[in-house]
Amino acid sequence: MEKSSRFKEILDDLGLGYFKTRLDTQKIVAHNSYLNRIFGYAPSRSFVGSETKIFWKSKEERAKFIEKLKEYRSIKDYIAHFKDKKGKEKILEINTYLIQENDQPFKYVEGIFRDVTKKYKFSKLLEKSEKKFRALINNIPDEIVLLNLDLEILYISPSANELIGYHPNELIGDYSVSHIQEEDLDKISNGLERLKSGESIIALNARIKHKKGYYIPASISANLIEMDGEKRIIAVVRDDRERKKIENQLKKSKEKFRQILDAIPDLFLLVSSDFTILEFRGKEEYLYRPPEEIVGRKMQNVLPPDLAQVSLDAITKSLENYQPQTTEYGLEVAGKMGYFEARHLPISDEKVGIFIRDITERKKMEKQITQSREQFRKAFNETTFYKNLFAHDMNNILQNLKSSIELGTYYLENTEQLENLFEIFEIMKEQVSQGTQLVSNVNKLSKVERGQVKLQKINLCEPLRKAIKYMKQSYSTRNIKIDTECEKSHYFTYGNELISDVFHNILQNAVKYNDSVIIRIEIEISSEIVNQKNFIKLQFRDNGIGVSDEKKELIFKTGYESFKGGKGLGLGLSLVKKIIKQFKGKIWVEDRIKNKYQKGSSFIILLPEVINA
Repeated sequence: MEKSSRFKEILDDLGLGYFKTRLDTQKIVAHNSYLNRIFGYAPSRSFVGSETKIFWKSKEERAKFIEKLKEYRSIKDYIAHFKDKKGKEKILEINTYLIQENDQPFKYVEGIFRDVTKKYKFSKLLEKSEKKFRALINNIPDEIVLLNLDLEILYISPSANELIGYHPNELIGDYSVSHIQEEDLDKISNGLERLKSGESIIALNARIKHKKGYYIPASISANLIEMDGEKRIIAVVRDDRERKKIENQLKKSKEKFRQILDAIPDLFLLVSSDFTILEFRGKEEYLYRPPEEIVGRKMQNVLPPDLAQVSLDAITKSLENYQPQTTEYGLEVAGKMGYFEARHLPISDEKVGIFIRDITERKKMEKQITQSREQFRKAFNETTFYKNLFAHDMNNILQNLKSSIELGTYYLENTEQLENLFEIFEIMKEQVSQGTQLVSNVNKLSKVERGQVKLQKINLCEPLRKAIKYMKQSYSTRNIKIDTECEKSHYFTYGNELISDVFHNILQNAVKYNDSVIIRIEIEISSEIVNQKNFIKLQFRDNGIGVSDEKKELIFKTGYESFKGGKGLGLGLSLVKKIIKQFKGKIWVEDRIKNKYQKGSSFIILLPEVINA
């Protein structure tokens, strides 16, 4: 027993795991503490009696391992996949064998193992990396050459076939200088001496002979390395024919570009990635400052701060995304306010061309178009409003006339009711009068909105008294109590006779939407200062059905009558709001008793007060 314990301790010190299991049940009979460490368990944890399947990553791999062990009786350096306490993969290298006791059939499995997870994964990664590297070398368009210090070719990549027409095997052992044009040999010799003297990387140009006899311009970069204890030169050879062709095209393109810039009617700026203005072309009158004050200076030191930041952001995005960026800005140049469009185009990785053109006239036209659209929209809304107004209020008037005619016909057929005809005629007369007044008021409101009617100084008390009197006469059958409290007898504002419609509408709604036996309306007028300005504050408090919070704004919108079953409250109040707005005032509704809208409403009007005018 002591020997067994000492053996386990030695394996622990060596970083090796030990196990002994039954062959038939695969239950663990013995193990050392290093097994616990590998699989992430506490050292005191015992797995004796546990099945080995708790460690295997897959039951298929475990079954395959047992079958192989039964077949060969021992296995060396077997790589198997397990899992630790947290489920992470563990790769172990196992050496195991079957134990036979007293010539009996094999009963136990004993073995040692070590954790090769990192080594195995690194090995696989290295193998994968080597494959990628070799694939890269074999497919890179440049020619990779390995030379000794005598410039003898030890290795050359497959691209040599495409570059100079030779198969790599034809060049191994050959001397590279034999393929260099004679005039360029001094460059090669000087480059070799520079490498030997300690220069890390050299770059030079030379002409290399093709298998067919002509020479190819090439760029060569080389550095000195140590390989297997020997100094070697590794060189990368690139075909320069395409580059030379592009350089010639670029030279021609630059010349054309320069000609285009010289012909630009507006302004062009060439700016570096650090925001330095390198040059400009075009009209100097578009410059914020004279040319000598901008060329060679950074944009943030030349332009106004806000405009500079916009331009810097556009330059940065243009270089980052290699996409054009367009900005528009207003700038006072030579004492005149102008509007400009700046298109930032990436010229290279470090330069941006800014094409600037004057769009002042375009901006003026856009503003005129916007104003025309706004005027058209306003005219359309007015037309819709007046159409709805006529359709609603005129329909009520006609309906009342129709009812009066029907009732008058009934009275004529019943002679005992003839004395009531006078009352019917008065109602019809009043309806005709209301229709006439409606047409007049709509005409006035239209003129007010278009600025064709001048507002005049009016005393609010007079039309309010008339509106109260008319309301009591109109609803003579209802029990209406109207209390008016005024701090003074005169409250002047700028308006016209449309204020009567405001009072009529609010008072009518207070009666119409009121189920109380006694209708109470309290009117309070006072002076109030708001934002250091004098206003007249009118409060109309009633005990009607009230207005819920979600409808307090809706009732002032045109068309809200659909929310009230077509009774007309919304259309009337939308007219009221328009009139009050033309008088430079405000109107809104609150609960008469806070948070209890069912107890009635309080309509509040603020109108500018005219004092000593």
